[in-house]
Amino acid sequence: MSMPGGSNPYQQPQPYGAPPASYGYPQGPGGFGPMVPPGPPSGGRGRSAVWVAGFAGALLASAAWGGVVVATGGLGSGEGDADLAGYRFARDMCETGDMTAFEDDYRPYAESEPRPQSARSDALDLSSCEFSLEPRGADPSGYETAYMRYEITWHKATDPEGEFAAAAESYDQYNEFEGFYEYRAEPLDDLGDEAFIVYGDDSSTGDLSWVSLMVRDGWFEYGLTWNAFLTEPGSDHLTEPDRVRDMLVAATEETLAALQEPVGEGDTPGDSV
Repeated sequence: MSMPGGSNPYQQPQPYGAPPASYGYPQGPGGFGPMVPPGPPSGGRGRSAVWVAGFAGALLASAAWGGVVVATGGLGSGEGDADLAGYRFARDMCETGDMTAFEDDYRPYAESEPRPQSARSDALDLSSCEFSLEPRGADPSGYETAYMRYEITWHKATDPEGEFAAAAESYDQYNEFEGFYEYRAEPLDDLGDEAFIVYGDDSSTGDLSWVSLMVRDGWFEYGLTWNAFLTEPGSDHLTEPDRVRDMLVAATEETLAALQEPVGEGDTPGDSV
């Protein structure tokens, strides 16, 4: 979550006129899992302009804003029969999303800046934050990186209940085709009305390198994705499934709580925070 007084160590000012940056791997067509980025060029940290800048715009370009991976849900101001479970619209998820859950293992990546995006309409509201982390103690000349993405949607016109579980569980069927990742989807308890976590192992190495946590609560849906490039000796513990799951669950619990905090007298679901 943002720091007291509105100071967020992960939120760094972007130079005026600088091109937008994107901090997660772009999604495949229709949200069918992450696409593997091109290999980082030699020269350590100098690769960021090449390796990361190419991902700009992937969020809005992906179908249904990431389809399966992106949280889809509903947010309105009491419109129709939308059940928004008390969650309010956050225009800047880089300020609202929890960051403390990552601090034991990671620090903000020095050469990247968090990127919030949001959009509102009569039928659907969307908000996201992409940001990059690097392991604490990582070699400064290396390129160890974890790309993180919050993606949240508030449905005002349709109830996503009938499709939520099917979308999460469909990842298991993607294993019928040769690809970069081997997926496994598991249900999670005690988060919203229903929740899933999907693990993606690198098919060539067997290492865990992609995890997405998805929650539906009424017509509100939430997603948090961890997409890591961790190869240095001693970083194996950061890719342990239980460790990644616990980090994502802790961040999710804090973020969902923040989205339900009242921001003013008379607020109703759908009001901005």
